[in-house]
Amino acid sequence: MIPYPILKLGNKRQLTDNDLLELSPDDNCLQLLNFFESERVKRINNGTLKLIFFTFWREMLVSGLFLIPYSAAKIAQPLLLRQIILIITNPHELSYKGYLYAVVLGIASVTQALVHQQFFFRTSRVGMHVRNVISSSIYKRVLTLRTSSFMKTTAGQVINLVGNDASKCDELCIFGHYLWNAPLEALIVFGLIWNQIGIPTLFAYAILILLIPLQVIFSRKFASFRSNTAQWTDKRVKVVNEIVTGCQIVKMYGWEKPLEDVVHNTRETEFKSIRRASRIRACNLAKRIDNFMNLSKDAVNEKDTDSTHGKDALPGTVLMNKASFCWEQSCLLKDIDLQVKHGSLVGVIGSIGSCKSSLLMAILGEMKLVSGTSCCNGTFAYASQTPWIFADTIRENILFGKPLNPERYAQVIQICCLIPDIDSMTAGDLTVIGEKGVNLSGGQKARISLARAVYDEADIYLFDDPLAAVDSTVAQSIFEDCIGPDGFLKTKSRILVTHQIEYLPKADHCVLLHHGRVEGQGHFNDLLASAEEVKLLYDLRRIQFDRAAQKRKHVDTVEERAATESVAKPDEHGIVKEEVSAGGNISAGVWIKLFTANHGWIGFVPLVIVMFLGEALYDATNRWLSIWASKSFAHQRDHHYPIVFLSLVVATLVIALFRADYFYFVLLRGASVLHNEMLRGVLYTSLRFHESNPVGRILNRFSKDQQVIDEQLPQTFVDSSQSLIMTLGTIVIIGIVNPWVLFILIPLIPSFIWLRRFFLRSSRQTKRLDSVTRSPIYALFSSSLSGLVTIRAFKAEDNFINSFVEKIDANTRAWFVLSAGVRWFGVRLDLMTSALSTLMAILSVALRHHINASSAALGLLYCINMSSMFQWAVRQSAETENNMTSAERIYEYSRLPPEPDFYNEKQKPPLEWPTKGKIEFKNYKFRYRAELEPVLKGINLSIESCDKVGICGRTGAGKSSIFQALFRLVEKSSTEGQICIDDIDINTIGLSDLRAHLNIIPQSPVLFSNTLRYNLDPFSKHSDEELWTALAMVQLKDTISKITDGLSTQVAEYGSNFSVGECQLICVARALLKPSKILLIDEATANVDMNTDKLIQQVIREKFSTQTVLTIAHRLDTIQDSDKIVLINDGLVKAYGKPKDVLFDTKLNDIGLDDADEKEKGTL
Repeated sequence: MIPYPILKLGNKRQLTDNDLLELSPDDNCLQLLNFFESERVKRINNGTLKLIFFTFWREMLVSGLFLIPYSAAKIAQPLLLRQIILIITNPHELSYKGYLYAVVLGIASVTQALVHQQFFFRTSRVGMHVRNVISSSIYKRVLTLRTSSFMKTTAGQVINLVGNDASKCDELCIFGHYLWNAPLEALIVFGLIWNQIGIPTLFAYAILILLIPLQVIFSRKFASFRSNTAQWTDKRVKVVNEIVTGCQIVKMYGWEKPLEDVVHNTRETEFKSIRRASRIRACNLAKRIDNFMNLSKDAVNEKDTDSTHGKDALPGTVLMNKASFCWEQSCLLKDIDLQVKHGSLVGVIGSIGSCKSSLLMAILGEMKLVSGTSCCNGTFAYASQTPWIFADTIRENILFGKPLNPERYAQVIQICCLIPDIDSMTAGDLTVIGEKGVNLSGGQKARISLARAVYDEADIYLFDDPLAAVDSTVAQSIFEDCIGPDGFLKTKSRILVTHQIEYLPKADHCVLLHHGRVEGQGHFNDLLASAEEVKLLYDLRRIQFDRAAQKRKHVDTVEERAATESVAKPDEHGIVKEEVSAGGNISAGVWIKLFTANHGWIGFVPLVIVMFLGEALYDATNRWLSIWASKSFAHQRDHHYPIVFLSLVVATLVIALFRADYFYFVLLRGASVLHNEMLRGVLYTSLRFHESNPVGRILNRFSKDQQVIDEQLPQTFVDSSQSLIMTLGTIVIIGIVNPWVLFILIPLIPSFIWLRRFFLRSSRQTKRLDSVTRSPIYALFSSSLSGLVTIRAFKAEDNFINSFVEKIDANTRAWFVLSAGVRWFGVRLDLMTSALSTLMAILSVALRHHINASSAALGLLYCINMSSMFQWAVRQSAETENNMTSAERIYEYSRLPPEPDFYNEKQKPPLEWPTKGKIEFKNYKFRYRAELEPVLKGINLSIESCDKVGICGRTGAGKSSIFQALFRLVEKSSTEGQICIDDIDINTIGLSDLRAHLNIIPQSPVLFSNTLRYNLDPFSKHSDEELWTALAMVQLKDTISKITDGLSTQVAEYGSNFSVGECQLICVARALLKPSKILLIDEATANVDMNTDKLIQQVIREKFSTQTVLTIAHRLDTIQDSDKIVLINDGLVKAYGKPKDVLFDTKLNDIGLDDADEKEKGTL
């Protein structure tokens, strides 16, 4: 068979994905997806189950036909057994008939084994097809689902839908056939039993019929439990996704404990729901998939546009007439009148919350048009406010699936000022970027995102404040060389959302938004004369529009080699590492942890006792029935026989129920402990782990692997352990009834053991490969969820779908070998046990004069049952070991090394530390990883108590690295020198103490899916009055108070129900609530308008006057009131002193700030 060479190879060495079989065209996911989608078009109103049926009915029919000979062989066996028993009881019957029946019994057993394995293989294959198609279809719907509709679901819910629900399609396809097969078998068996015993058959079947309503009730109850479980699983995965995505901010805030508690509480509720559902097994996935698929009826490509407006329009035109747009229910953009002419530059300005970004979303079709008309003629390129960077090389992030045009590529990286950054990297533009650009600065991410848009040859370019994250010189260069009227895109239509209004006089048209309405539009000078808000913005910026010719450092002309394949060598030290699967047997520590997590060995021992007690009672019941049947008719009427029998039956039933429930409890509690330890491992490990492991890879363990040990592992383990114990009981009974069989059975046991070991050595490896190849699917899915708007804007859906199905096909290769191997193993087990039952029948006939009929019947029945029971025990034990690879993967994360000295009880700082807020850097060197070159190259810096220090420098100069150093976000081995706060070396105290006494307002605001109260005060240290006071200080009190739930308002995923500016103000309010002598501000006003910037600066001046404040900024007015300015260049302190001294002594283009005129500098 096909699996044998791979199984044999796996017994010799570690298997890799190169050893796996290539897929046949019939298993190709893209081909299956296209067929499924064509059926969906034909049957647009059908649900998921019907679509699955109509798509795969041929394969289901062929696989289902194998159940007919299977059922025939299964029903024939008791009939043949009856004939053998009749021959044994009748000494006058000819022996050859008994031997003939025994041989036919063996043939029936072999037939049953072969067709059953074929049935399972074929239905599993169909299940794999369905699972892959459903996963791909969900991904395809995600890519086409407009943002307004996506708000009705969450990323965690969608990830869980693909990771858990779609994976249950295997069970659906396999056990769905029993819906027709079971009633058919029941009717045939009814006829056969009626033929033997007559009317009593009706009583037996009446009981079965009465049980049907009970089964329906149980099924409905399970569906309710399963639905409830799914909701809590969605919530848990969603929170974990947010934690992993924002891990750096979590560590800076020191929020590991409160977030750990949130996930623990969610997991505990999920555990209770799983335990309830574990008592009633079924499947409830179709409804959840249908609910999500129904969201796609509001897809982006079904825009509500009036095509008559665009028939005669040139490409690159946008026309809105009284257009109103909404997200989910509330209307945000109202009565918008806008005309963008071909080749024009349109600037969009307004305060925070004025819906500037929403206007771009409306143009892209992400919002729903509720009234008026909107027409956009042409293709789009889009640079988002928060740059979306995916895990790949810089080049691939820019090309975004487009073919490489060396000349255009060279121009693009030049005008986006990327050449110095690329030249500084060993692998150049082939440097692998971590997920979300973890190894890039904010400015680098912004310019790569911009370069992606510029490289795309579109008709309309939408720029959402792309210059906010770069310094003034770079911003001016990009505007003039790329976006401006004389730039690279001068013949294209450009819509620029910006807070840097100094560039707007060069725009052809400007739009002022206020609370979702157009307050004014026209040329900038017209707005300046008429709009008070523009005047205020203008005064705040104090921009000199007629810029004097200034020296600015142009990037070097790009040589042709910068855009060819020889520009760089592959990144050998890429931050993202390949996932490596473990080898060998499952560690004993994993087994011990799983079974002893609840109450240690004290909880495990009763489980073993109750397992053997249940089997002893079961065997005693059957043995008692055999003894009862062997008595004479007169003795059979003795009352003590039925009383004992009934007592044994009741005791067996009670023990069986308790055994199953307790078994599930032990395993599920162990699964929860493993989950919590994994969560703790991920939360408290170093930032380097998060940088080198994509979010999807981590979520794979929290989602799919956790689902395996929550649902599949308990079921397979219960099956295997019970079957194994029943097999042992069967051997005992057979040995008592017919000891001669033991001479055949005992030599077979080593064969069973060898076969199991041979299979497991390879199956464990293929199971691990299955898990490893599944991680890229989650990684791509998770990454895509963050960049949906960008993907759709560039019409890159097909590229991403193709990439997704390629990863699914890679995973299917591992699954196929694993599934085929299981069937290979099953066939051989079935054949061996079939041979055993045949020999038992032959020996029973041969020894019929030495054993009584009832004992022979019991022995034969047990032997036939053992034939299926033993192979099921061995098969399920193998499946259990395979499922244990998921426990092993979770256990691996639970043992992640925590950040060193997270708690240092031996050397704690004084209780009120720091009292001064004095900071000293002493010859300090900083690397992101020990093997890399230093980013900070021996800086010496002394910051006095209560100083307000501005930190400036070009993008990538090392500004943010100073903050990472203060929070000790890298390992000690990556640093040299000292950082002292109030004369205490921060390396000598615990990380929890250090981070608890530092405060930060991050560049990118991070909010979690919880209440607003929790996002402000996760430790619950403050009263509601204090929270409202903090909100009032940042002028959000009125906004929040208008919301019905107030502080209990649920924050949507990533804070999507607040604008970026409002999210940043919430972070400022959060900082106000944290008592700390040191505040770090990391370009916190880069993405807000000048009014908000002024508000934040005023709050900082007034409320943090007694604290030491370090501010990273690109805007001069952000740090002009600082006591001192630090100029960082190439990891060194180039200047440090009072603002006027630094500004007079240093060229502005070396500082990396928005410049001002000479008069402005003179006032500092």
